[in-house]
Amino acid sequence: GILIYLKNGLQYSDRTDLKIWSESTWVELVVGCQVLVIGCLYRPPSSDPSSFADSLEESIDKIPTNYQIILVGDFNASSPSWCPTDHYNPSGRILEPIFQTLGLTQHLTSPTHLRPDGVPNALLDLFLTNKSCSVVDVCTHPPIGNSDHLAVEGIVSLDTMKNIQKHQDCRKIWCYGKADRPNLIRDLQNADWTPVTTATHIDAAWDFWKEKFLSITERHIPSKKLKQLKPKLPWVTTKEEREIKLKHYLFRTFKRTGLAPDREAF
Repeated sequence: GILIYLKNGLQYSDRTDLKIWSESTWVELVVGCQVLVIGCLYRPPSSDPSSFADSLEESIDKIPTNYQIILVGDFNASSPSWCPTDHYNPSGRILEPIFQTLGLTQHLTSPTHLRPDGVPNALLDLFLTNKSCSVVDVCTHPPIGNSDHLAVEGIVSLDTMKNIQKHQDCRKIWCYGKADRPNLIRDLQNADWTPVTTATHIDAAWDFWKEKFLSITERHIPSKKLKQLKPKLPWVTTKEEREIKLKHYLFRTFKRTGLAPDREAF
C-alpha cells in the first residue's frame, strides 16, 4: 500500500487529478509563496514499465513548471547511473531516459532493497525531484518493522516567509530606453513557441511563455535592482518627514566638506 502523512497545520490539497497510475497518491503543499507537489508511487515488478512511464508523464504534464516536485516510492527499477554497484534491469533501461526527459533527478545512490540475510543489494526505492526543488540531503535508515526495504529520508530546502521577505527587499527595474530592440524582436520572432500552443493545461502554457519571454528580454534589455522603500511610519507627519530628510542632507554635506559652517547648519 501507499500513503502520505502530513504534519498538522500544513496547507495542502489532494491532487486526485494526478492519479493516472493506480498505485499512486499525490498532494500539493503551499509553503510561503511556493507550491510543492509530492507523489508517492509503487510499480509492481510484474507491471509494464512503459505503461508506468506513460502514466507518470501524463501526471507530470499537469503540474506547472514552476512548482517543486518530489517523487518517492518503490519503482522496482535499477540503473548503474543511480547506484554504481547496480546493473540495469529492463525497467531501469526504460525509466531512466524518461526521468531525464521529464526533467527529474534521482538523488539516492545506495542500495535500499535487502537480501534475506539483511544485506542491501539493489537500489529500487527512488527519490526524484525536478530542477526547481533544492535537495539538501538524502539518506537511508533501518527498515520499519519486518520490511525488506530500508527507509529513505530526504531533506529539501524551501523558502519560508522570512526568506521570501529578503528577496522582496529589492525590485527589478527594466531600462527600456537602453534596449537592443532589433535583436529583441528578431529573437522573439525566431523563438519556438510550439509548447505554448500544444500545452494541455493553461498554467503549463503560461509558465513556458513567461520563462521563454523573460529569458529573451533579459538578453536584450538591461535592468537594475532598487531597494524597496520601507513603509512610512504612521506617526511621522509630512512636515517631520521633510525635516528628517533635511537633517540627513545637512549631515552628508558636513561629512563631505568638514567645514565649521556646515557643521553649525547641521
